[in-house]
Formats: sequence, C-alpha cells, structure tokens
Amino acid sequence: MRILLVDDDEDSCEAMAEILELLGHKTLISRDGLSGVAKAASWHPDLVFLDIGLPDIDGYEVASRIRKDLVWGSVRIVALTGYGYDSDKAKAKSSGFDAHILKPPDITQIEAACSGPALH
Repeated sequence: MRILLVDDDEDSCEAMAEILELLGHKTLISRDGLSGVAKAASWHPDLVFLDIGLPDIDGYEVASRIRKDLVWGSVRIVALTGYGYDSDKAKAKSSGFDAHILKPPDITQIEAACSGPALH
C-alpha cells in the first residue's frame, strides 16, 4: 500500500514509517496539515495515518479537505492521535476519518488499520 503519514512529531512519524516499510508498504511523510493535503492530492495514497494536533490546520480539517478533493477514488483515513475522548472520536468520524487509534499504537492496530474495517 501507499501510506501517507501526517504528523509533526518527527520521532514517532519516522518510527511509524519504518514499521510500515518493514510490513512492505511505501510511505511518504508530511509534517503539517497543508502539505499533507497537497501530498495526498499528488501522491494518491491508499491510506493516510493522520495526527489531529498539527501546527497549521488540524487533522479534522485535513481529513475534510482530503474527502472534499478526493478525485482518484477511495482513501482510508485513520486518526493516529493522543486525542481520545468520545467527543474527539465523534468529531473525527464526522470529519471523514474511517478509524481512530490512540498513540502509541501497537502492531496489531497498525496491521488492522492497513487491512481491516474501521476501528471506531
């Protein structure tokens, strides 16, 4: 799969990319929301792991923009975040996320997000 990682936490993002690449996926990293939207539009990922707290626009807005501008087919968007209240999960769902995973994820959550149904 082609997987876009949008997260401003450099260490966790690099670690996640390494895990995904070991699982056989191609990854691309973005450190902020606006470049994440741009990279999604140009690279056409199959899956986006998206943090909610970003330095420019938040992950909710990124997900909404990706969903709005989606012209290449479906993409799975998974929140990978520290925002874990029920209200955060509800807002993620209404913004276009398919699943919600709290940081730090374990390998079974990563694998499930790459292959399975929504994890709400």
